[in-house]
Amino acid sequence: VDKNGKVINGTGNPILLNSTVKEDEDMLKVIEPFKNNVTEVMNRTVGWSKVLLEQHDNICRIRECNLGNMMADAYFAHYADMNTSSADLWSDVNAAIINGGTIRAPLPQGPITMGDILTTAPFGQTIIPVTLNGTALKQMFERSVERFSYLNRRGEFLQVSGMRVVYNLSLPSLCRVVSLKILCKKCQVPVYNDVVYEKMYTIVTTDFVAKGGDGFAKAEQYGESGPVDFDVLVKYIEKMSPIKTPIEGRIIIHGNVTEPSP
Repeated sequence: VDKNGKVINGTGNPILLNSTVKEDEDMLKVIEPFKNNVTEVMNRTVGWSKVLLEQHDNICRIRECNLGNMMADAYFAHYADMNTSSADLWSDVNAAIINGGTIRAPLPQGPITMGDILTTAPFGQTIIPVTLNGTALKQMFERSVERFSYLNRRGEFLQVSGMRVVYNLSLPSLCRVVSLKILCKKCQVPVYNDVVYEKMYTIVTTDFVAKGGDGFAKAEQYGESGPVDFDVLVKYIEKMSPIKTPIEGRIIIHGNVTEPSP
């Protein structure tokens, strides 16, 4: 400390706390009211599901899962339910995608609480619309299965809403997408059309994916960040309960990959 009382240097070592260190009674009294409030909020029932929304054994990293479908549907609905920027559009976004690594736990059959949702989506990611051409969109799905492995289940595997994709895992990496379709948005009746490489599309994803997470190319054109994924899921489950999201053939996988020897 200098003559004016300003700290100019400091040294020390971390103090490791374990079960032998007695908890501070005064601090426990300070945090107790907050602990009770948090417990009450986390136990609040948001809605309920007639089906198990699965994520056992990181299943959402190797195939379509109904929890991934539901979460992507929630992201898509958040923007598709808004007023459109033009009268000839039924939606300003074509689709939504979510990386399987974002999905951390299943949601139960029966009541769904705030705590359940936070356990499933704990990262506080914001959702964001991204505009890109068909070539870049196809590259995202090639990245989704570039390192595909049933043994080492990768977080970049994409779950979708408003899209249909067919992979052939017997083909070389970056050549495995054999069909990719997306909903039209400038149409009176939404239908799935083949992705056209030169055409521009707008998809909803997380800021993590949009900014290059999990090895995806960083988006060059994206809109304003939207709400946090947790809030979007709470709103969707409240509105859509009872949840009964099925497996719908959004993602079809043919062929096999050669796994490394154990």
